[in-house]
Amino acid sequence: MKNVGFNFRILVKNSSVRKAISLLLIVALCLSLSPAKAAAFADSRAPEGDYLSALDGAQNHIAEITARPVVNSIGGEWAVLALARGGKMTGAIRDAYLESLRAALAEADSNAGGKVIFNRNKPTENERVILALTALGIDAADFEGADLVTPLTDVAWVNSQGINSTVFALIALDSKPYPVAESVRGELIAEITSAQDTETGDWSNSGLGVDMTAMAVQSLAPYYENDSSVRTAVDKAVTALSAWVQGNEADSAGASSESYAQIITALSALGIDAATDARFVNGDRNALTDFLRFALADGTFSHLYGDESNQMSTEQAAYTLVAYDRFKNGRNPLYDMTDAVPVAQDTAGGKEDIDSGNTGKASDTGKTGGNSSPVAAAPSETPAGGERKVNAALPDDRSAIPPLEDEPVAEPVKGDSQNKPDTSVSVRTVEPEAEPEAPPVSENANDGGGMSMRTLIGLIALAVAAFVAGILCSRFYAARKEKKAGI
Repeated sequence: MKNVGFNFRILVKNSSVRKAISLLLIVALCLSLSPAKAAAFADSRAPEGDYLSALDGAQNHIAEITARPVVNSIGGEWAVLALARGGKMTGAIRDAYLESLRAALAEADSNAGGKVIFNRNKPTENERVILALTALGIDAADFEGADLVTPLTDVAWVNSQGINSTVFALIALDSKPYPVAESVRGELIAEITSAQDTETGDWSNSGLGVDMTAMAVQSLAPYYENDSSVRTAVDKAVTALSAWVQGNEADSAGASSESYAQIITALSALGIDAATDARFVNGDRNALTDFLRFALADGTFSHLYGDESNQMSTEQAAYTLVAYDRFKNGRNPLYDMTDAVPVAQDTAGGKEDIDSGNTGKASDTGKTGGNSSPVAAAPSETPAGGERKVNAALPDDRSAIPPLEDEPVAEPVKGDSQNKPDTSVSVRTVEPEAEPEAPPVSENANDGGGMSMRTLIGLIALAVAAFVAGILCSRFYAARKEKKAGI
């Protein structure tokens, strides 16, 4: 048997046999993995390139997970902004947020004039809430007697929190726009433009990098056409944003969904298509397709490519896609809320939602019933499927801008930066439809039907095992024969 053992070792040294054994081991390893685990990452990704599906998914997720928004940078104003400006706000969600806001106002600092400051160290608290209220068609300068706007005219206080606060103060004031002294806007613009690096064109000195650069552009976008100094600053910033997109991809180190979100929101405010403008296209990819690579199959977005779902990232993604969709359809920019319409109250048996996404028309969902100011009451006998007119008491000036974040980068005031709606609003009433159940999906099912991947791998493994066993047996018996022959 000694000679046989020697010959077996020689056999294993044979290169063709080694390759066959290696292949067998690899296949065996694949079979040891759960199909669900092996495909987990691929299955968690959403189909790339379809921004409308991503928009619907993100908004539906937010409406479900954030059914009761609170005054907060996550699960609060940014979620309200995304739903309101995207036409997905309901009376129930609106009322839940206002309930939280009333509780916050009860604990906030206020004076005899009704001026309210939520946090003396964070002007961004006021700024976020102003954006949310304006998106809901509510005057933030007089919400049940509370004035959240006037404190932002104290420019020194606004600037004390940093450039992030200055940027969103300007966005908040311009959302309606709220009537404040023009000198206030001038000081805010001067503070923002002076913080720009004149060589690189970005706001990297803020410590927020490309995110802050994009947010600064969002705040300056309304002044681009009529202010030459602003135009110069924005043009440099767009060049810097272009260089970042050209030099990064979704899976690059330092790239995040929030960075892409702020860039796309900024470009949409300027009327630049993030998917087709040559400055933001690199081969077969562009800023929008890179951004959509962060989308997950459940409608959420991840912070980094390959990461799990992140609520902050999802909220920013939602209002970014709303901003892009509004741009594609020729509607007001995300933060130009002059077209914001109040949302009516939900009613038994359905809901009556005035589209606060700046269309000036009611959505075709739900049925009529109760309503809340400033939408006038309508006849309760309106039949399902019928149509009526209600008058919305809309202000003469602009109205709407999204809330902003206090945190840098991870939770920056992301998403924060023109036509007046007809106050006669058409409302169609329809019976609510039951949502269809999703069919169960087999773990082993594949897209094309027929043989599953696991079965195919198993057959390949059996074939390889049979091949290797055949070689081993033939060599073994050859060695035995040689021994008997005295070789």
